[in-house]
Amino acid sequence: MMQLEEKIMEESYPPFFLLQILSLLHAKYIHMKEALLIIPEEFLQKLNDKQDKIISLLEAAHQTKNTEFITEKEAADIFKRKSTWFWQMRKTGILPYSKVGKSIYYSKNDLEKILSENKIINI
Repeated sequence: MMQLEEKIMEESYPPFFLLQILSLLHAKYIHMKEALLIIPEEFLQKLNDKQDKIISLLEAAHQTKNTEFITEKEAADIFKRKSTWFWQMRKTGILPYSKVGKSIYYSKNDLEKILSENKIINI
């Protein structure tokens, strides 16, 4: 087994291939600590950095998520639209909604998104 590890360490393999080798070694009951020696440290560092970035993006999205909802009547007053327009937006999947009993609620973020996506700029 040491010959295989030495051969792997001598060559320059792409990271995906190294992960395949790692899984094969693990399947042959090699301890993870020994198997991790064949993965280049810079690859592990890049992987760790990307994981940290994903975590920070998820945390930022969670912190900035506005969960304030308004009723359909309040939205109709703001948009100056009737309930049939909102029904069409719900039916086509353009406007996500929540329903509690007979009352329909919309997220302010979703309503703002519709406004910004339909912004018209005159040149």
